[in-house]
Amino acid sequence: MSSASAINLYDQCQTLNIPNLLDPDHYHITIMSSDNVGDNFECKQRFDQAVIATPLAYLCRKNEITNTNVLLLHLQCQPCVNRHNDLKTNCHMIHRFNDYIPHVTLSYNVSMDFDPTKLPVPTMELELNEEKAETQSAEKIKEWLEDKLNK
Repeated sequence: MSSASAINLYDQCQTLNIPNLLDPDHYHITIMSSDNVGDNFECKQRFDQAVIATPLAYLCRKNEITNTNVLLLHLQCQPCVNRHNDLKTNCHMIHRFNDYIPHVTLSYNVSMDFDPTKLPVPTMELELNEEKAETQSAEKIKEWLEDKLNK
């Protein structure tokens, strides 16, 4: 996600008093969550044309490993869906969830009774500018949570 989009989204989330926000430099749109390394996978360092994502709704999902409630911003972004399907078909990657929802993770720890439906959906569009491959693990999430608590 572009720096400007991330900072604008973070600023809006702060005004909504969303707890335990990730720093905006950690905001990204997950294309694939996979435990296997894809065949012939290469990150797209830059996109050929602007990729725009439109916020649709806030959602919460329970992380069974960390036993926390994770806040997501669900997005409409057909290029993300297309890339996800491309990675499954052409790189043989296996998504670790039953469904794919383009989203930005905003917090790994909102309370279990947090109601995302009460939040106004951002009206801004988010610009995506590159892909990054990263290892995601429960340990990494726990580190982020501990880091937030120690600040």
